[in-house]
Amino acid sequence: MMGYKQIPQLFFSCTLFTATLIIFGPIYLYLTNAGELWFGFDVVLGTVLVSGFLVWAVLMLLGRLLPRGLSDFYCALIFGLSLALYVQSYLLQGQYGLLDGKSVDWSGYGSEVLINAAAWAACLLFPFVIYKLKPAIFPQMIRKVTLLLIGIQLVVTFFLIFNVSWRKDSTYYLSEKHLYSLSNEKNIVVFILDAFDKFFFDDLLAGDDSLPSAFRDFTYYEDTVGIYPTTRGAIPFILTGIPSYNEIPYRQYLSKAYSETPLYESIRNNGYQAGIYAIHNFVDAKFIENNQDIITNASSGRPKINSLVSFARELYLFTAMRFSPLALKKYLWVPVNRFDNLQGDYDSGDTLYAVTHHTDLKFYSHLTEGINVYESGNEARPWFKVYHLLGPHGPIAYDEKLQPVNNENDDVTRPLLLKQARGSLKIVEEFVRQLKKNGLYDQTAIIVMADHGIASPSPLLMVKEFNADSPFEISSVPVSYFDLPPSLLNYVAGRPGHLKDWVPRHEYDRLYLFYNLAHNDWFSDYMPMMTEYLIKGPAKERRYERSGATYPPGGRRMDENLLYEVSFTVDDGLPVWRWPGLSAPEKSHTWSIGGSTTIDLVLNRQPKRDVRVDLKLLTFYKGPGNKQEIIISANGRFIQRRVIASEDDLDIIFTVPKDIIEDRRLNLKLEYPDAVAPSAVSDSSDPRVLAVAFNRLAVYEQEGERAQPPVYGLGRRLSFASNIEPSYYFTLGLSGAEESHTWSEGCESIIDMTLDRQPRKDLSVDIQLLMFYKGIKNVQEVIISANGGFIERRVLSSDNDLDIRFTIPKELFTDRELKLKLEYPDAVAPSAVSDSADMRVLGVAFKSMVIDEQ
Repeated sequence: MMGYKQIPQLFFSCTLFTATLIIFGPIYLYLTNAGELWFGFDVVLGTVLVSGFLVWAVLMLLGRLLPRGLSDFYCALIFGLSLALYVQSYLLQGQYGLLDGKSVDWSGYGSEVLINAAAWAACLLFPFVIYKLKPAIFPQMIRKVTLLLIGIQLVVTFFLIFNVSWRKDSTYYLSEKHLYSLSNEKNIVVFILDAFDKFFFDDLLAGDDSLPSAFRDFTYYEDTVGIYPTTRGAIPFILTGIPSYNEIPYRQYLSKAYSETPLYESIRNNGYQAGIYAIHNFVDAKFIENNQDIITNASSGRPKINSLVSFARELYLFTAMRFSPLALKKYLWVPVNRFDNLQGDYDSGDTLYAVTHHTDLKFYSHLTEGINVYESGNEARPWFKVYHLLGPHGPIAYDEKLQPVNNENDDVTRPLLLKQARGSLKIVEEFVRQLKKNGLYDQTAIIVMADHGIASPSPLLMVKEFNADSPFEISSVPVSYFDLPPSLLNYVAGRPGHLKDWVPRHEYDRLYLFYNLAHNDWFSDYMPMMTEYLIKGPAKERRYERSGATYPPGGRRMDENLLYEVSFTVDDGLPVWRWPGLSAPEKSHTWSIGGSTTIDLVLNRQPKRDVRVDLKLLTFYKGPGNKQEIIISANGRFIQRRVIASEDDLDIIFTVPKDIIEDRRLNLKLEYPDAVAPSAVSDSSDPRVLAVAFNRLAVYEQEGERAQPPVYGLGRRLSFASNIEPSYYFTLGLSGAEESHTWSEGCESIIDMTLDRQPRKDLSVDIQLLMFYKGIKNVQEVIISANGGFIERRVLSSDNDLDIRFTIPKELFTDRELKLKLEYPDAVAPSAVSDSADMRVLGVAFKSMVIDEQ
């Protein structure tokens, strides 16, 4: 056990560590971010004092229990670590950007990582060097340095306390006040049923005869396109009409949107009051504070922390990010608003409005007991109300009769979602019943909508106008959510007309911004990467086209050469499922299903040059032959045949000539002769007929005046044996590489390449064949031309003809471009002349090729 003389150095070592990391670290971070944090300094102070005492006590106890021979080593280690933490926090902090969730490119900090690691090593070694060389001053050194560094941190803390820009003691939020109150004069009510897809409603209409009568006087807009795929993007837009294009952090966007929207000023000017019952994190708190005169459910107070243990964990994760070595920061980088999910009840006594299934059921239960109707006083002003309910959003919590569901397996199937969707409509039905009971129906306009869909970008939209008296109607007017904000302004201003009269006549070019919101993105102050789609045609046709624009954190980005791109994952699976021959998107891929896949693309623009298609596969189903053959055609023309036999074959690149692309349409067909169901050849229960798993597809317009394959170095021999490299130069007429060769396919092959230098002499071409397909005549004729000039004609009739050598005059070159054309008049498919199942039109089997100056 440690001797008594060593206790002082243990005390000072443990005190410096605790003070630096556990106490002053969180305090410093809080004081420098106080304006961004919703909790008070008192909570931080209490947490660090309790945590500090516990950590200090544990460190002291461990030191006391160590054998005397290890005690000095322990003190030196704790002291060195404390010194490194202090230096890292106060002296080695670089400029890594704001803690706003925007990603940091850590790859650019290579040299800084080395310098940072050297500083840590020096701090850790320093006490050991002193102990080894000057053991007599070791205890004094620890005591003096500890007092000095703690003193500096105390001074910094007091300075910050007196100079920090403190957040106000109370914050503004949306409560449940006046939840069931309406005016007897006029009301505009918006129900937002979360994740209620248009196609859910179509299914319910087809199977529930009671819906048209339940929603008499409503118009269902079946051709509606939303704006975002999740609530975080959609709700602020619905409430303001201002979209986010990811150019600024989310909080700044909220502040900008709510300050610029004309809706609430119109509400004020037209004598309305507003009740906004939505997730308060999607509404700017400053906006709520500044509009208390019209927002009747605006409340102020301080949220309580719902879990002190979770708060302490987040606080020290936040602290560890600052104190960690640079090499570890990328693993600990977190945004400030990670603390937002720890907010509990408010101390004001007003209940926070929460969007949960429990709220749905409670709302319905109170509705059945009646609503409050104001006939006089300030509350009798016309009311603009927004009710955000969770609706058919998972998990499954209630059925079509609004009875709670015990869903122990957490199943979220379409039948269960449809029942929950029908239940959420029952809430609206009850609201309508209460309006009629209280004589408010005619003077109330009702919008029933969803913030987003699930299976599509088409959310539910139904509208009952003021004084409506007509049967349930289905309108095919093409609506975009961009049309809703001006329509709400028309309602508030009392302008005569209906939604369908105010909607512009879209030419089916409606904008939709798709993104995939992962769990951690809820705490990021930027939205995830957004991909811009244009919705072509009616919503039911599901024609989704990429515009070519993306919106990463920081703003718009456009790849000028990109004509189309899609990821076959849940991250960007919007258009994937509509293509024949594809299964449902999964986390990292989408399987082909059946014997072929058709991918019908509308490119961003008509290409002026040939296009390159980059197809990335994640894996392939090996089946009995341990391979998958793929036959690729584009707009009806054969392009290429590939054999996928290993993980090295998963990148498929081919060129499509521009002259076969008309009106921007590119129809790719992939056929799989080896596709098979796992259940047919193994113990698997999977009945799908599988071939390949798609990961990504991108179509680029080739740079320059023509298609640009990789530069070919004169004198380099290309092997066609199990090698896809030759396919980069063959823009037409090459099958998939096999073990010892690659067959030509079709009646001609085109080799298009850029040479590494301008030929100064004639070029010699040596093409080695392994065989040729004899077909009907037992011969294969080959007609050779280069750069548009005829070279020669060969007739292959025996194994002595497999070495094709010819010369290309240098006069045929004006630059480094070489275009070889090989025509095969005798090419034929084996299936046409024999019992073979091979349908490829074969001419010659390439073994190798080399081109060089003579």
